[in-house]
Amino acid sequence: MNKEYVLQKLQKMMPDDTKRPMGVSFAELKTAVQEDLREVMKKLLKDGDINYFKTLNGVTIYLKDSK
Repeated sequence: MNKEYVLQKLQKMMPDDTKRPMGVSFAELKTAVQEDLREVMKKLLKDGDINYFKTLNGVTIYLKDSK
């Protein structure tokens, strides 16, 4: 992720001029970024680039070649 990605995401999410307040809530931006990440992670998993295992506290992700 870089500065350009965040700026493009904000620009895409900005409401039209008729809505107030004119801006994007941080919670909505965070959700949109998480959705993008989820889609990329699903593709990486499907393509075999990464794998994961469940742990007691969550999920650990690793590169397929590193295990």
